[in-house]
Parts: sequence; structure tokens; C-alpha cells
Amino acid sequence: MLAVLGVFLLVGISHGTGGASVKTLVATEEIASGTVIIAKDVALREVPIHLVADGSFHALEDAVGQIAVGGIRRGEMITDARVVAPSLLTDSGRVAIAITLSDPANAQLVHAGDHVDVLASQDGTFAGTAATGARVVATDVEVLSTSSHDSRGAVVLAVSAKDAQAIAGINDRITLVLLG
Repeated sequence: MLAVLGVFLLVGISHGTGGASVKTLVATEEIASGTVIIAKDVALREVPIHLVADGSFHALEDAVGQIAVGGIRRGEMITDARVVAPSLLTDSGRVAIAITLSDPANAQLVHAGDHVDVLASQDGTFAGTAATGARVVATDVEVLSTSSHDSRGAVVLAVSAKDAQAIAGINDRITLVLLG
């Protein structure tokens, strides 16, 4: 009797959601940041519904033609936070760059379409004076996306190639100043 009960419990645990799954778009190979996603880069896979990430895509058309804003690993689910539309960048020759803010809570203060200045500080202080060691790395850049579900403070910015190089070279703490 206990053996039968144990089997039922094991089956119930292994199927936590009754085995429900949904077709979800995943990367079939590594996709480098800045790459335009093509059909061979992604495929639909059955994923247990309780493992599907928020913002996941469920059709090829959702991602094909979009630009990866950060490296995407083979097998990773493709989500709205990992891609941007090419039209957001081509109008002025800008590129997308993903950054991680020093204080992840600050990512919740900015939204797509906002304009910000990017600051770097070696000592982690941002009191707004030159004495603190904070320096302006890029000015008046557009926020393409933020990951509201990301506890790391990830933000994607549309910047000039020159600003992207300067931002990529930051080894210090990063913060954003929201422009009015």
C-alpha cells in the first residue's frame, strides 16, 4: 500500500502542473549581441508552463528580424527583454548596448523612451559633484528597454558607436540620470 502511495506521490510531483506545456521560442545556437535574428537562430520547443519566462515569445515572427541586445545562449528562451526592433536604431545610426546598473533598483525608475545621462564612479558615490569622482560617459541617450523582472538592474540603451565604446570600457559603478 505504501509503495502504491509513493508511486502516486512521485508521479504527482514530477508533473507539478499536470504536464501542461507551451511552445516557446528558444535559441538554436549562440546569438551575439547586435545580431539580427534569422529563422535558423530560433525554434519552437515545448516547455513546461511553469518554466516559461515572463515575456517569452511563442511564434517565429515575434523574434525574426529583431536585434539581440545582449548575447543569447543556445537553448535560452527568447523574451521581449532580449531583443529590440531594428527601427529603433536605424533612424540615426545608433547601436544598442545592454548595461547593468550598480543599484538594480534604479532600473525601475527609467522606462523605454526615456532619455538619460550615463555616469561612472570608481568609489560608488554619485552626489553630483566632480569631487565625488563621478564622470559623465554619455549624454542624452535613449532607453530602449528595461527588465522589470530582472533583479540585476539591466537596461538597454540606444547610443552612438562612440558612446557604446566608452560605455563598454567602464570598469566602475554605473548609474543613470533621468533627463526631464
